[in-house]
Amino acid sequence: KEDLEENYDDYAARFEAMEQWCAANDSEFHIVTEEEIRGTRIDNVKALYPFNMAIDDDPFAVGQLGWFVTQNGPMRIGDILDQRSKDEEERARVQHNLWWLIGSGGLWVNLDEPITFDTLVYPDPVADSFGLFFSKNTLERGGQVE
Repeated sequence: KEDLEENYDDYAARFEAMEQWCAANDSEFHIVTEEEIRGTRIDNVKALYPFNMAIDDDPFAVGQLGWFVTQNGPMRIGDILDQRSKDEEERARVQHNLWWLIGSGGLWVNLDEPITFDTLVYPDPVADSFGLFFSKNTLERGGQVE
């Protein structure tokens, strides 16, 4: 935060460009500091990142899983795994595809809470007041979260 305050003039042109892009794309620009991003949120992002980078080796299964959650969500991760798999091997594939969908933004979870089998998965993007992440701010405002 101190760096941003001390070097604001150096960053001003970039901030202006970002604000213009956000205005043109019905978004909000917000600077997120280290203090705001550290903790459970960053741990979840780090855990999901490798899945986001993985090549989707079964696009049909991923599409079916995304459709299933879209039709039935929000749903607990454990319920998705139970309903979409018959055995442990299939459960592992479904879980991998679920992490890929969450990591790539196809499905959404509250990143401010540890991701567990009780975590709710949402079919639609639910952003906090920053417009960047699904966070406790959305839950506190009532938003689109049940």
